[in-house]
Amino acid sequence: MSAEMKTNRTQGIAAQAAAYWKARTQREQLFLSAAACVVALGLLYALLIAPALSGRHQLRTELPALRQQSALMQHLSREAATLARKPLPPVPTLSKQSLESSLADKGLQAHELRVSSNTVILKLRAVPFSALLGWLDNAQKSLRLVVTEAELAALEQEGTVNASLTLHQPETR
Repeated sequence: MSAEMKTNRTQGIAAQAAAYWKARTQREQLFLSAAACVVALGLLYALLIAPALSGRHQLRTELPALRQQSALMQHLSREAATLARKPLPPVPTLSKQSLESSLADKGLQAHELRVSSNTVILKLRAVPFSALLGWLDNAQKSLRLVVTEAELAALEQEGTVNASLTLHQPETR
């Protein structure tokens, strides 16, 4: 469509609107003007004012929580940086005696226990599962042992298992 046709079309619509307006009485023109103002104000409110007000309300309610989360993250970041600068405590050396002692502290006795450099192979028979988990948690924290392989078999007596574990003590940096 060419520019000239668009201009003619626009002029035609404007002429029809002007003719429609002139055909109305002054009272009808007043009502139509008022209705147009009400529609324009409604659109202005719906498109501009209401979204701004709801966004402002949402920010007012969410901002304190976001500020608290930000402060917590900054605190944790500073704490992590502080901890990263501290040297790690030395890794305890693995020995058969220390492992047997820690097992005995949890009421466990090894059926088979082999220790070689950073690897531990442990077999337990008919042990309480909860005691085994407690010992593994303690071994992870105090000896820095990580389970690399685990084979557990539930026994008929509830809460007891046979376990075959391979644990590894990672190198420190």
